[in-house]
Amino acid sequence: NLIPFAKKIDMLKDAFSFYTKTSKVINKKKFTHIFLDSYTILDLFFFSLLKFPKNIKIVVYLRIPYDFLFSTKLIFSLSIIILKKKNIKFIKDTFELKNHFKKKYKIFCKVIPIPSDIKNYSKLMKFKLRKIKIIFPGKSRNEKGVKSIISLFKDKDKKTDIDFIFLRNELIIKNLKKVAKLKLIPLRSNLPYKNYLTSLRDSHYIILPYSHKTYRLRSSGVFIDSIKLNKFCFVSKDTWMASILKRFNLDLFVI
Repeated sequence: NLIPFAKKIDMLKDAFSFYTKTSKVINKKKFTHIFLDSYTILDLFFFSLLKFPKNIKIVVYLRIPYDFLFSTKLIFSLSIIILKKKNIKFIKDTFELKNHFKKKYKIFCKVIPIPSDIKNYSKLMKFKLRKIKIIFPGKSRNEKGVKSIISLFKDKDKKTDIDFIFLRNELIIKNLKKVAKLKLIPLRSNLPYKNYLTSLRDSHYIILPYSHKTYRLRSSGVFIDSIKLNKFCFVSKDTWMASILKRFNLDLFVI
């Protein structure tokens, strides 16, 4: 989980660029609200150092960023401490994270529903499936469970034909290209949103073997989209996703 030095430099440059651009926006004083949503830990730290005019309301969507490692926990904690001292509202999309931040950082977060951009639900559901199709929409990061996917399909039933759809990953291709009756269908990693929805829609099953260490408190947009598309979605145990399924007696899909 160590980040290469060159990658750290790039992240630092990106965070500083984010800081300067945000600072310029704030200084124009044309906005009444600023909402911080997607960010790395370094972004959050630089954001905490900004001076906000009193007339601007700041809302921060608290989450566990993907670069949340042992080496970055201190920076994350420091950012939260600084932000606590400013007139900032915090929101979150799960009660688990709300309780976590309340207990660890003594801050109150308002819980809001997890959004989904899926529209025309009834139209999306009008299709017919002719094959068993399984999709793994996770990216190449370790927390998405790439190794679990490889182990799962290496041990699959040799009698079943499966189309396996996934975001292009050389490790998956290398390990699964010779598995019998498994057709690999890699998708481009920067898949357009419309194509992403089509891939989810046209699959029988969706597999999200995400790391319980990262997703114990963290939500998943893919999981929400899968539910809205009325899909069979398999998730890792001891994750927020598993807790949602268990709430509705769907333990069968917790693996």
